[in-house]
Amino acid sequence: VVRSSSSSLSDLKMRLPVVLFVLIIHCVGIYCDDEPLFLTPYIKNGLTNEARRLSVNLPLLGSVLSHSGFLTVNETTQNNLFFWYFPAENDDGHSPVAVWLNGGPGCSSLYGALFEIGPYKLEGNWVTKRDHYWTKNMHVLFIDNPAGTGFSFTEGTDYPTNQDEVGRHLLNAVRQFFEIFPELLERDF
Repeated sequence: VVRSSSSSLSDLKMRLPVVLFVLIIHCVGIYCDDEPLFLTPYIKNGLTNEARRLSVNLPLLGSVLSHSGFLTVNETTQNNLFFWYFPAENDDGHSPVAVWLNGGPGCSSLYGALFEIGPYKLEGNWVTKRDHYWTKNMHVLFIDNPAGTGFSFTEGTDYPTNQDEVGRHLLNAVRQFFEIFPELLERDF
């Protein structure tokens, strides 16, 4: 959907209705058969290139690339963390990696992606591309942490109950992320 507040072609902005955008974000980590995209089995079977390929999403606005899916951080309790990763748009081969976690626990990191530092912003009933955002020059990994926050979930009722457990789950997710994107291991973090 393209809208403009003026008639000038240079003022045209590509926009998506917020409801459509939220639906797309929800489906980002879902296969075509409506199942969550669990990347951990691919990683465990040495299929990290397949995990990377499956996690790629078509750019929503402009040329912004992103990856997303679910990382299983506790197989016994089936705790799964949702991530949304934006590679640096202007990567010079040395762009650092940042993990963004919104406060709480309990606040989805998608809040940070959409209201603070991500390439998109909510503007009324529309989602537009920001002029200034961190992912221009930095790789940013947004993680809904702990399980039960945002799109992250558990199959049962065994949610993390203390900060040690939350920390172990987050570390597990970050390690899996770097298995999918090993070229980022040598970057500042």
